[in-house]
Amino acid sequence: MNKSIFDFKDYKKYLEFVEVGRPHRGRGFRAELARVAGCQTAYVSQVLNGRAHFSLEQAHSLNKILFHNKEEAQFFLTLVEFARAGSIDLKKYFNELLEEQQQRYLNLKKRFNIKETLSSEDHSLYFSEWTYAAVHMAITIPQLQNLKAISNFLQISEGKVSKVLQFLSSRGLIEQEKEHFKLGTTRMHIGSEEAMIQKHHTNWRLQALKSLESVSEKELHYSSVVSVSLEDVLKIKSNLVKQIEEYNSIVKDSKEETLYCLTIDFFTLKK
Repeated sequence: MNKSIFDFKDYKKYLEFVEVGRPHRGRGFRAELARVAGCQTAYVSQVLNGRAHFSLEQAHSLNKILFHNKEEAQFFLTLVEFARAGSIDLKKYFNELLEEQQQRYLNLKKRFNIKETLSSEDHSLYFSEWTYAAVHMAITIPQLQNLKAISNFLQISEGKVSKVLQFLSSRGLIEQEKEHFKLGTTRMHIGSEEAMIQKHHTNWRLQALKSLESVSEKELHYSSVVSVSLEDVLKIKSNLVKQIEEYNSIVKDSKEETLYCLTIDFFTLKK
């Protein structure tokens, strides 16, 4: 079951759930919490295993490394306030706030008909660099469904892969089964937001430039500057669109064995 923070009433149990769900069962997670919260790792253990609590300031800082969106961040802070409340009346007050926030979340989830969608903040992070999409697609390949295999294949550190996997998992884009991952149910769509589209194109064109440093026979790079009639511009563009449609048709039914990237540019030099 793919749980979210809204399934919890105890922030400590939620953090333990996040810890266990991380690669290598959360190794290094408490040290990371301590660094961001500005305390010793031993204190983090006292919080998770005992009666100590994070302050609201510490909880606010932790929201970032937990990849919480605005609603989740608010809910996490309310969980901490609920746990820290010292009277029955105050406990009741924060419990009602938690229930209201949970209900808002459930109503929104129902409106989107079971499957989750990403917030604009999540989209911004996903398209902020190429590694998120690369790791996401790597999960579709059976032999790349664990942290170490992805790290070796993409030649990026296990720490970076772990961070990306945590984000993808927390958003339902992937799900973890022991040490392996599989695709989740959350929908991923870039939409028509110009800034994200530009960033998406930029990320992969930069990777195309890097691939030129060690070209293999299995890759193809082609660049051409030509003078052409306006009528033929339309013909060329139409032909490229048809080729993209055929490419998508082939990819749709293709067995997942490796990762490739296709970028196509056809543009005027007139300024």
